[in-house]
Amino acid sequence: MLLFRNILKDLHHDHIVRYHDRHVDRDAGILYILMEYCGGGDLSTIIKQATKQKRLIPEDTIWNYFYQILQALQHCHHPNTHQRSGSGSISNSPPGDCEGNSRRAQILHRDLKPDNGVFHALCGFLGPPNLFQFFLTKITL
Repeated sequence: MLLFRNILKDLHHDHIVRYHDRHVDRDAGILYILMEYCGGGDLSTIIKQATKQKRLIPEDTIWNYFYQILQALQHCHHPNTHQRSGSGSISNSPPGDCEGNSRRAQILHRDLKPDNGVFHALCGFLGPPNLFQFFLTKITL
């Protein structure tokens, strides 16, 4: 569990819910993980609401969500590469490179579903989707 917590702590990406801290209730035997708050609901709820209202989610919105989730997965699956801002090209960085990057374990989410794509609520609008629920992950060092 300590390895898992350390990896979550170092997992920083715009489309991944951030880990803040943890608390262990030893008396009850419960581990509480404190994560970033995303009050905009999840992708599953958005799909259900659209279905109930008999309206389509615009195709460009679907592609935008899909692309942002793929960016988060890219960050998890290929931990020692980084995206250059604005270029779209991926650069490999050696361990301890001049930017101060260090090697991070590869993370495979293994529980992708609409319930695990959560949103921030920004001034009454939904922000970009964020991956959540890394509890069924596979970690490769």
